[in-house]
Amino acid sequence: MSKSRPTPTFKGFWAFCLILIALAPLTQASPTIKIITIDAPPWVSRSLDTGELHGAFVDVVNELANRTDYAFEITLSPFARVGRELELGVQDCTILAPLPPSLTAMGELILEQPLGVIGHSSLALTSNSDLAGKRISVLRGAALATKLGAATNLNMVFDKDYATGLRKLARGRVDAVAGAIPTLQYIARAAGVEAYLGAPLVLAYIPLNFQCSKKSNHLDAMEPINQAIKSMRDDGVINDIKLRHGF
Repeated sequence: MSKSRPTPTFKGFWAFCLILIALAPLTQASPTIKIITIDAPPWVSRSLDTGELHGAFVDVVNELANRTDYAFEITLSPFARVGRELELGVQDCTILAPLPPSLTAMGELILEQPLGVIGHSSLALTSNSDLAGKRISVLRGAALATKLGAATNLNMVFDKDYATGLRKLARGRVDAVAGAIPTLQYIARAAGVEAYLGAPLVLAYIPLNFQCSKKSNHLDAMEPINQAIKSMRDDGVINDIKLRHGF
């Protein structure tokens, strides 16, 4: 006489259900987009006290996480390494000035960053002609240094960072500092030299776009993220972020 197959017990049934419940969060986890940008306050910087990231970039990314089904993992990097990380597909996306089309697929514009020159508070800068003969601190290798270098009547002083140029401005060793205006103003406030700054002379606006590596495994995320950015712009959220962080 053949043995009958044992029937599942009530206890076994509930054990099976508990396993399914435990696995459910794993199957519903949001895909993670690795997003990289440069450390440049007030765009983004890391608090020395807490180690937390803050700035306009962080606010934008947090809002994107709220409006999409994606999670975001933020990495800060020197500018030179951003392109390499995207080229290798180590990072998925960035929000920066447009990178070569061979490297990234271009997405929506987030905001435009003003570049220009901030003179000493005693110096009025209203046009490019006011820069003639002035000692201007610039970052070596920066795009704005190249733009200013086209004018032969400028006396450019190359510095390693904005803080150095701002200290020189406060001490009267240069007449003006060139660079990303919101970042210069942020660093000046932090260093206690804001009182030495005059009104900025804007020379150009650099678009900061959402864009993704063509080697990313998450290129399908671009469409919903771009839609979220559009809705943030329509809702006035991006404008609020700009005003909150001085862009």
